[in-house]
Amino acid sequence: MRSLSELEVSGKRAFVRADLDVTIEEHRQGGERDFSSEVLTEGVLRLARLKQTVDYLLEGGDSVTIAGHIGRPIGESPSLSTSRLVQAASKLLGTDIEFQQDIFQRPNNRVVLLENLRFFEGETTNDPEFANRLASNADFYVNEAFGNSHREHASMVTIPRLLPAYAGLNLEREVKVLSEALNKPAHPFTVIIGGAKIDTKIPAIKNLSSVADTILVGGVLPKEIVADSIPLPDNVEVAQLSENGLDITTNSQERFAEIIRRSNLIVWNGAMGLFEQGHSAGTKAIVVAVKDSQAFSIAGGGQTIEFLAKYNLLDSFSFVSTGGGAMLAFLAGEKLQALQVIPNQP
Repeated sequence: MRSLSELEVSGKRAFVRADLDVTIEEHRQGGERDFSSEVLTEGVLRLARLKQTVDYLLEGGDSVTIAGHIGRPIGESPSLSTSRLVQAASKLLGTDIEFQQDIFQRPNNRVVLLENLRFFEGETTNDPEFANRLASNADFYVNEAFGNSHREHASMVTIPRLLPAYAGLNLEREVKVLSEALNKPAHPFTVIIGGAKIDTKIPAIKNLSSVADTILVGGVLPKEIVADSIPLPDNVEVAQLSENGLDITTNSQERFAEIIRRSNLIVWNGAMGLFEQGHSAGTKAIVVAVKDSQAFSIAGGGQTIEFLAKYNLLDSFSFVSTGGGAMLAFLAGEKLQALQVIPNQP
């Protein structure tokens, strides 16, 4: 993909498609509801990863328009307005950001944040006119939304066909790290898959089984595998679940840890249990084993990042991906359309 570092940004207006789909909670100050945003866990990581790209663009560029979405609103929903990200984003990016409700208006500040693109039907229907109006206020496009790159939405796949398109600095790193795990893995290579929704995990499990030495499966997935009688490759080990089914057993923790410790490459997506309800032993055992290994380790997925952030463990991994579904799709060998539309040549 064409790298942003190949572009001379001087005097040009950038449209940055960012990953803004973060958790926000309202809190009170002095008895009054304060609608300034408090961005949590995964959101902090996603917004912070924008900084390198924004700094690069501001060195000589004219303006930076940051656009993205939060959630899956039907029409406008004040609780999902990106306006609530302005305070946190300004702090994390170290620059003044002006919120712009009229997404088609020419930016009148050096850095602007557009309203939630999913408030507008044209975004998810990939409407060409919607994309054209957004593109008209920029000179080039930057994809810094790896976590949304498996979606064929207007801001992901059509705007980069209308403007010179580049991979953001973080997106470039995401693709490089995950590509090397697939194409040039260090062995023993261990993959850990947890969480739920087996239908979204099976393609990644089957694709990775051809390059990984062992795939360890936990979370709710063992239940789903048994219930649906899903056949799995021979190098997949499925955890036993505790009596209440909310975590993996001590025996499975020990078996998984033994395999993880002797690995040279580890890819992890999904918790081993419902840690949100206090069932965190299995997931903690995975982290301890990763830290005890000498492996290059990659973690990703919203639930995984939430756990690591909650216990201040993000630094325990060599690389933390901002993608959840996109990471799994990439590891499943799918061609992410938003990446395909970025040219390879300058």
